Formats: sequence, C-alpha cells, structure tokens
Amino acid sequence: MISTSVFGTVGMHINFSSPTVKQGKVEEATLYLDETTAQKLLAQKVSGQTIENTIYLLEVGPLTKTDNNFEANAKVIFLKVPERKVVQYEGIQGGFPVTWSEVEIIPTEATQELIFERFSIPSRKNILLWLGILIAAGCLLFLGIRFRKVQRAKAQLRKRRLSLRDELLSGTAYSEIVEIWKKRETFMAEFPEIHDHFKKFEHVLFKYQFKPSQTEAEKIEIMQAYREFINNVRGGLNGI
Repeated sequence: MISTSVFGTVGMHINFSSPTVKQGKVEEATLYLDETTAQKLLAQKVSGQTIENTIYLLEVGPLTKTDNNFEANAKVIFLKVPERKVVQYEGIQGGFPVTWSEVEIIPTEATQELIFERFSIPSRKNILLWLGILIAAGCLLFLGIRFRKVQRAKAQLRKRRLSLRDELLSGTAYSEIVEIWKKRETFMAEFPEIHDHFKKFEHVLFKYQFKPSQTEAEKIEIMQAYREFINNVRGGLNGI
C-alpha cells in the first residue's frame, strides 16, 4: 500500500515494496519527489549517493511525471538502522529531506566492526584503477616471459656458434682437418664471412686429398694452408 503522505511529498519519499527491510540488504523501492526536488535531481546523478551514512541509493531509474509528483524505481540499502524518521540529503545545494514508508528495519546480526557499520561502495574510478593495474601487470608479465624466451634463444644460439667456432679452429692433424672440411657447408652457413678464406684453403686441400695416400710433405703443405686460414678468420670469430 502506498502511504497517503506520498501525495503531499516534500523532498524525496522512499516507498518500499515490502513491510520489512533488512539492514545491508538491497531493497526494491519507488522514489516520489516533488517538482522542485525532481528538477534538482535531473541536474545531478544520484545513483551511488549516500544520505547521512544511513541510506545508500544503489541504483535510481529515470524520473517519470505523474499527476501529483515525479517518481522513479530504485534499489536502496539501509546502511544502519536510522535514529529518526527523516534524513537530509546534502548532495545538492540547499539539500532536501528524505523520508520513507512505514517499514520495520531489521538490524543485521553482524557486529559493529563489520562491513555495514563501515559501509562504503567502491567508486567507478577505483574499479578502473584496479582494472588498469591488473592489465598493466598482465602486460609486464607477458613482456617478461617474452624477453626471457628471446634471451634464452640468444644464449642457445651463442653457445652453438661458440661450439662450431671451436670445432672449426681445433684441427691439429691431417685427419682432423679432413673432418672439418666435410662439415664445410655447416661452417660457411653459420659463418659466411669465412667463405673466401675457406675456399683458398680448400684449393690446397684438393690438390692432394683425393690421392690414394699423401706424403708427409703434402700433409705439411695442407696443415700450413689450414693454419693460414685460421689466422685469417680467427679475429672475426673471436667476436662471437
């Protein structure tokens, strides 16, 4: 039943759909406002406003004109059991009184140290701030993982190139030099800068490599060509 006081509303009157409401619980209600108060509310958003730390307007729908006043659907929370029958809304210059229908307000069983005694609704700004922090943290985590993968790949590549460089420069006998020559495509693909010097060494190697056997003098000539190759390329390869 709608209270008869609604039709003589001055300020805002909250009419609850239930005869009992519970502190801290979201309740459905209808707001009734006189024309002056309605015009004030049209100039300011009232959803999310707290009235005297007693009533929280969680959600207020659009105002509609009736024969006697203005009204809007709303979701309202009693933050505490009010000490009097009227509170003053000071969110707009001059303010206006706020009353409510005859209802029984049941206090919550929580102690005064719990949420409804210190009730606060996080603002949209705070929500966006925390959302931004979470997004930034996610981006930093992604970049950190990506950077670590890149660094790990670089480290593995450097390790591989160092191993190939050491193998390329490690020949101390004719048979070892021949084994190095067999992997020439791998070495020149990894170190294209050695191409010309390797071909010069290879020219000497080819003079004797395919003979049934090589004399000591021929092996010495091949070893000298290899050492010359090493001297020509070592400086560049040491920069790996």
